[in-house]
Amino acid sequence: MQPTLITQLVAGNHEAFAALYDRLGKKLYATAVQLDCTHQEAEDITHDLFVELAHHRQQLSDVKNLDAYIFSMLRNAVSRLQRRKKTGLKAFLQWASDQVARNRTHEFPATLPDDNLSKALNLLPEGQRTVLILKVVSGLSLKQISSVVGIKMNTAASRYRYAIQKLKSTLEPENE
Repeated sequence: MQPTLITQLVAGNHEAFAALYDRLGKKLYATAVQLDCTHQEAEDITHDLFVELAHHRQQLSDVKNLDAYIFSMLRNAVSRLQRRKKTGLKAFLQWASDQVARNRTHEFPATLPDDNLSKALNLLPEGQRTVLILKVVSGLSLKQISSVVGIKMNTAASRYRYAIQKLKSTLEPENE
């Protein structure tokens, strides 16, 4: 059955692609989720994988085991995504650290719209500031932050809560 399916895929048969998607789509999605992708990422990777198969269908003529080939493509796509996320996060953490350092040494005006907010942020302990920046600026969940920073999720939640409390107490005394 597979050689016939492969032949049909190489020929660009839309029904063959639909049949392949019906047979493997849910399995690929579930595997991506189990490999620590979010549901949206798993959906995107699965979709992109079939688009890539369609664009490079001529290469399928040399494939002996179609399922193994496709699941290898999935594993590679998930690995690329995880590397991009890790690299992007490292770059962001470096940028945030550089911003805080520049603000402390006054090399240039604060990047935040409010000088008082910038000063209050710079007064936070490093751990609280990091969690706050990752939550507010990057939009990461507390679970993602705990994984990135290497702390427990409850610790991330506490640091976030304390950071918000300290910012409020620093910024609101004038109103009392």
